[in-house]
Amino acid sequence: PARSARPLGEHLAKGFLADGGPPAGELTARARLTGPDGPGPADSVLGPGFVLLCRGNLADTLSPAALETLRPVSGRVVTVLRSDAGSAPGPDTVLDTDGHWLPWLESLQAGAVLIRPDHYLFGAAPDADGLAALLTEFGRRLRPAG
Repeated sequence: PARSARPLGEHLAKGFLADGGPPAGELTARARLTGPDGPGPADSVLGPGFVLLCRGNLADTLSPAALETLRPVSGRVVTVLRSDAGSAPGPDTVLDTDGHWLPWLESLQAGAVLIRPDHYLFGAAPDADGLAALLTEFGRRLRPAG
């Protein structure tokens, strides 16, 4: 069987992470998602770069200013839906093929997670207010101090 190049259970304690500890620094799973091109490992379906993965209609609460914080890094906002939701995947929507992602987000008490290009979490947010704060912190950390 093929082996993942990333060890399971690895967690970052410092670096480009949101304040407040876990789940920031947690490694995301490779469980499958279904995108417009069909099912595949999450990293393949979500593609490279920063991804703000949201559940429900949390993505709809983002202000233009919050969305602007993702622009310098070509970050994407993607909503994950149940695979039996009756929706087709699209450029901004993926389906939880194996039923892993939505329970995982629930276990983190997260309405959204900001996934780094190396598939570790920058941070998580429980709701719209938390998401606005997370993206504000992300934008602040992108700008050099001084």
